[in-house]
Amino acid sequence: MRKFLLNFGVFLFPFFLVAISFWVLDPFKIIYDHGEKLFQETGTLNGFTLNRDFVGTELFLKRRDSLKYDSFVFGSSRSTVYLSHDWAQYIDHEVVPFHFIGSGESLFGIWKKFLLLNKLDHKIDNALLIIDYELLSKTKNGSGVIGIRHPATAGQKFYFYLTHFVEYITTDFFIQFLDYNFFGKKKPYMDKLFDNDSRGLVFDNYKNDWIHQGKENALKQDSIGYYKKRNFGEQPANLTTAPKSIHSVQKKMLGEISTILKKNDTNFRIVINPLYDQKAIHPSDLSYLRTTFGEDNVFNFSGKNEYTESTGNYYDRSHYKPFIARSILKRIYKN
Repeated sequence: MRKFLLNFGVFLFPFFLVAISFWVLDPFKIIYDHGEKLFQETGTLNGFTLNRDFVGTELFLKRRDSLKYDSFVFGSSRSTVYLSHDWAQYIDHEVVPFHFIGSGESLFGIWKKFLLLNKLDHKIDNALLIIDYELLSKTKNGSGVIGIRHPATAGQKFYFYLTHFVEYITTDFFIQFLDYNFFGKKKPYMDKLFDNDSRGLVFDNYKNDWIHQGKENALKQDSIGYYKKRNFGEQPANLTTAPKSIHSVQKKMLGEISTILKKNDTNFRIVINPLYDQKAIHPSDLSYLRTTFGEDNVFNFSGKNEYTESTGNYYDRSHYKPFIARSILKRIYKN
């Protein structure tokens, strides 16, 4: 029995070392306070592009008192094109915007961010909500090390750390991470590291804007080649309608967001994204949004329109370009 336990201990020792390395090295930069090192323009520390919802929330919490953010953009990566300096000219040049964004953002994520602001009694003078039928359909915390939300908003602290720990020890992430951090050399097999190299995103670490610099550079270099490499697929010949997204859970979340906006007397707009798939938001969803938030505050750009007809208006099937966002801002703030 003693020999068995000894052999079993020897067998488990490597796994124990890997587990310990998670807590000592903090590969995802979620355990310890890394100060300003967390806020990198490249979004990368030690080879791994961090959870941007986590980084953005940390950025807000650390700088909200000194920078006094008073205006907020909420949305998924599709909202990245609503840059702070473009928005500020329509609300007030003296405002301090913050882009409260998360990859694969959900209604859950936006709702929880509003609840955090309300809990902190943080004033919301202006708000811009960038949504679509896909975002509205998501009412639970995200999954995986990119989709999960910061515990300060979503709660579920144990689930947050467990998600990262499981990713670290059950995939080859720890092999890639330890290899790079011990030897400092990029290798072809390191597909879980350097994931921002191909995307070329640049992060403003004061207002939390995301800039698609890599895609802009590629377009300037060879715009024809850029689109040849990307399969946008055919658009529907006729108008199609997205499935109904707003049900009882969504109504509760949207109702609480509306209450917080009214409490702050917030000047706000809601933009329904012009998606390449040209699916129009479901009529009942649009009706509910306009009833809850006011018809003058909800602007629908879904379906077939001048924005969704041209492939050249998009970086890819999911993301439209900044000049489209600027055009939309001009329209929604024309009065």
